[in-house]
Amino acid sequence: MDFKNAVNKFKKTATETATVVSKSAKEGSKKLVDKSSDLVESSKLSLKVSSLESEIDALYTSIGKITYENYKYGAAIDSSVADNCSKIDEIKTSIEEIRIKIDLIKNPTE
Repeated sequence: MDFKNAVNKFKKTATETATVVSKSAKEGSKKLVDKSSDLVESSKLSLKVSSLESEIDALYTSIGKITYENYKYGAAIDSSVADNCSKIDEIKTSIEEIRIKIDLIKNPTE
């Protein structure tokens, strides 16, 4: 009888352990799915934020270009903006000089 009781006790313990393991695995799987869903949602939201920030940057660029065009054509603008526009003119001149040098390197006169 002791052997039979030991086997029954072992079966009961094994069944209980399997039940606990199964329940833990199910809970772990659910948590993993929830975390994955959260990660996907978080990634989508981060992408949306980046997209909106890019939209803002494009608007800033547009504002800057309009302001610079106004400066070029003599419209009254704030002095700090005028200083930056003047720097843009200097940089554009430098760029043009560099492009001429590049052109001379690519197409040397003989």
